[in-house]
Amino acid sequence: MKDLVLAKDKIIVALDVASAKEARELVRRLGGRLGWFKVGLQLFTAAGPAIVEEIKKAGAKVFLDLKFHDIPSTVRQAVRSACAMGADMLTIHLGGGSEMCRAAAEGRAEASTLLLGVTVLTSQNDQTLAEVGTKANGAGAAACDLGKSDRDHRPHSKPP
Repeated sequence: MKDLVLAKDKIIVALDVASAKEARELVRRLGGRLGWFKVGLQLFTAAGPAIVEEIKKAGAKVFLDLKFHDIPSTVRQAVRSACAMGADMLTIHLGGGSEMCRAAAEGRAEASTLLLGVTVLTSQNDQTLAEVGTKANGAGAAACDLGKSDRDHRPHSKPP
């Protein structure tokens, strides 16, 4: 039984759907068996913070995958708001630099929300990286370079 509980807490279901109705149905069908649901940009812009609250009320954890990337004060406040609405884990984009990352950590304050830093999007390749001025030798190298450049300034989080 212990292994079943551990598996439940290690699987995150992506709610990559267009409406709150579709998301609610997935949470209803899977909620008792899986403990995490990812809310991304598509669903969040369609359903707003209420969808996060609904998932939390269903007893599941929420991975809010919005990849915050803005000026530091805006990211600080956005992280604060995400924590207040109940996000258990959220993403920031490390391309915002060390000051933005520190601001995200400050926004988290004493919340137990886990902050994840995104370096390169999975859809990016050598061509798209070159278009935005990244000179690394390949997407993997760009991800490593960005991760290394912010090593001393990454927000540190407690595991969920």
